[in-house]
Amino acid sequence: MRHCFIINPAAGQAGSKKEEKRRIALTMDKLGLPWEIYVSRGTGDAISFVNQYCRHNQESIRFYACGGDGTLNEVVNGAAGFEHVSVASLPWGTGNDFIKNFPHQKVFWDIAAQALAPASKIDLLKVNQRFCINICNVGFDAQVALHMTKFKQLPFVYGGSAYGLSVLYCFFKKTSYAFTIELEDGRRIEDEFLLAVMANGRFYGGAYEGAPKAKVDDGLLDLVLVRKLPRRQIPGLINIYKEGRHLEDRRLADVITYQRLRSLTIRSAAALPVSLDGELISTTELKVEVVPQILNFVQPKQEGMMSLTIGKDGR
Repeated sequence: MRHCFIINPAAGQAGSKKEEKRRIALTMDKLGLPWEIYVSRGTGDAISFVNQYCRHNQESIRFYACGGDGTLNEVVNGAAGFEHVSVASLPWGTGNDFIKNFPHQKVFWDIAAQALAPASKIDLLKVNQRFCINICNVGFDAQVALHMTKFKQLPFVYGGSAYGLSVLYCFFKKTSYAFTIELEDGRRIEDEFLLAVMANGRFYGGAYEGAPKAKVDDGLLDLVLVRKLPRRQIPGLINIYKEGRHLEDRRLADVITYQRLRSLTIRSAAALPVSLDGELISTTELKVEVVPQILNFVQPKQEGMMSLTIGKDGR
């Protein structure tokens, strides 16, 4: 098997990544496995590199996304659908939300464990023509993701802290968006919304459990809608939402819609802010569908095989 490490030089804390490269070399040489490193050159470059690599090499390949969720998203978009390819996440970014779907997250930092572990089939979301491994969100929290970048530039501010500061900043900006959602059974929901989440995984924003019942291998996407709220009520919702208690809170029953389904379409007269695993786009139409069992995702070993994610419902 070939082992190819995709390093995003902009992910995580500033630096040359020399230490990370040294760790890769020492570990892989000790294991006696063939390896190489590719340093991405900008947005979208990893997608192109991984896709071409998959097409021109027919032996088994394992790609390691060395960065945050954005780096993982690009590697996944290059590798999805190739049966001879598996994807591992080395969470060297600041948010690293996708690995929170699995128990024993610390083992994901173990390069040797990643190299030797088996891969399991998981689902992806297809959002228009792009894959999403974790969460696609629309509205307020996508706007938060957009502005989070400026807070990451501040000293000692990372991941969840940057997201929290951006939430506070966006609280004083636009907080509702008008759009229509057409569900797979033909039903339509039209309203003004604070946000909409289409989830494969459970967490985003560094610590927010927006889709607490989502599972990455169940063949379904989780839709969470939060209707427009008076600005004064938003702070009270944030902690409940962050802790993943919003689906069970009876006080929010008239505000939140939750459904599991396979596809939906969102349409809006005005362009909507959309975040795909933290990467931002703007569009007036969003077609989202789950693509079951399309990606071979590596689960590092710790005391035997690790199971796939379990939602809060225990299933």
